Formats: sequence, C-alpha cells, structure tokens
Amino acid sequence: MARGVVAFRFVSWVPAARPIHRGPLDPRPGPPPRLGCRAMELRLGKRADYTVRAVLDLARHNDEGRRKAADISGEMDVPASYLPQLLAELVRAGLVRSVAGRKGGYTLARHPADITLLEVIEVAEGAITSTECVLRGGPCRWDDACAIHDPWLRAQEALRRSLSATSFAEIAEIDAALEAADR
Repeated sequence: MARGVVAFRFVSWVPAARPIHRGPLDPRPGPPPRLGCRAMELRLGKRADYTVRAVLDLARHNDEGRRKAADISGEMDVPASYLPQLLAELVRAGLVRSVAGRKGGYTLARHPADITLLEVIEVAEGAITSTECVLRGGPCRWDDACAIHDPWLRAQEALRRSLSATSFAEIAEIDAALEAADR
C-alpha cells in the first residue's frame, strides 16, 4: 500500500476488558463490544485524516464563502505547514477551488452532497486496495490466489461501496449534531 495507507490490521488479544465507547449515532443494537476479543483495526493514515478534516471544514462552512487555510488549520487541528499541500492536491483533483490574495481562500468545487468520503480518501492516499496477500504475506499473486483472496476482495468492495455512499453533507450534519450534543 503506497503513501499513507488505509490500514487493515488484525489485532489478536487487546489487553483490556472495558467497554468500547459508542457515539450517540451508533446504530448497532445491544451492549458495546468489550476489548479483549479478536478485532480488526481499520484506520486512516495521517495524510487522509488531515485531508478529510479539511474537506469537512469546507463542507461545514460551505454557505459562508471562502475559508482561509489558517482558519481551517486552527479549527480542524491540521498542521498549518502541511495543509497547503493537502489543499493543493484537492484543487488538482477538482474537489476544491482556490482563489489567491487577501480576499482569497478555499471553497468546495461541488456541493458537499456530491463529494464522497471515498473520493477524498483516494485523493490523499491513492486507491483503497490491498496489494498484499492476507494469508501468505508479500504481493498478491493473482495467478495463484489464496483461500482468503475472494472474501478479502468482497470486504474491500464493501468498504469502497460504504465510503462512496457517504457524502460530506452527511458527515457535516453528523459532526454538527455531535458538536451540539457536547455543549
């Protein structure tokens, strides 16, 4: 996996037995799972994390005009020295518009409902696909597929479908609701 990575990692026994916190919008029924069981960790690399934060800020302020990089950085806790690189990639990908100068700044190039989480993550990290064999390690050999090959491909496709079905309008709405609940 090149660049930052959307990482899949199997974690064997996690060393605590306290409940995992669930947010108010968690749709899963029943009590939260407990640590101490086999788990699979799914996380974004820093590059994708910061890029998602930047787009979320622009989505939340979509009706307010241009946003300065310093405002995005301060509000979303993205390093000010790194943010211009991320925004430049988003501009090159056609997801963000930029205007230079004193009255310049950044805006989304499309409505937040038309920008998906998958698009933004793939701008930051590249395509979300595993090129490493889950069972054997090393590169995936398409000509000699392992026993986990097809189920793993289906899991990757399910992840891609879920991320592509999630818009930044939805994410901004959930983020605003969580922020309001914290007050």
